Amino acid sequence: MHHDLPLVLVADASGTVAELKLFSVPASGWWLIAVAASLLFVVGMRPLAFKKDPSETQEQFEQRKRRNTWLFPVGAPLALAAILATNLLRPEAAPPILFLYSVALVAVLAAVLPVLPRIYRQHEDRQRHEPGAKAKADTFTMVWITAVLCTAVVGAVLALMATPFGMRHR
Repeated sequence: MHHDLPLVLVADASGTVAELKLFSVPASGWWLIAVAASLLFVVGMRPLAFKKDPSETQEQFEQRKRRNTWLFPVGAPLALAAILATNLLRPEAAPPILFLYSVALVAVLAAVLPVLPRIYRQHEDRQRHEPGAKAKADTFTMVWITAVLCTAVVGAVLALMATPFGMRHR
């Protein structure tokens, strides 16, 4: 173990190292946070999988809804687990990766959910005027999503850089 990782070794009274910590959260805590972020992401993105597109017929919507009934709740967590597992194969300690993973999932929700009704409304209006037209976000929506995601990325990177791991790269 390197002493310059953003992890704090916690020793008990006998001097035995008990657990690694990042931002005062133990590694086991980061696993719980990552699982909670994954569940929050799956629940939060569920409306996207089950919202009727105005350009769909009722039959197409019902077929997609039946397919997504099991595909989304099972497929999304499996895809997230695969992404996380791939990143955890790296030689670095798990807590910083779990931190970034959790920030990314929550950031996507924070970027999309507040403007989702606006996107739906604009898409429905566009379908009335141009049936079959693709969804297109307006400038406000794009600025909002970009600003939230950029803020999350910069904030997460700065937070990690403030730790001993980030200090080592200066």
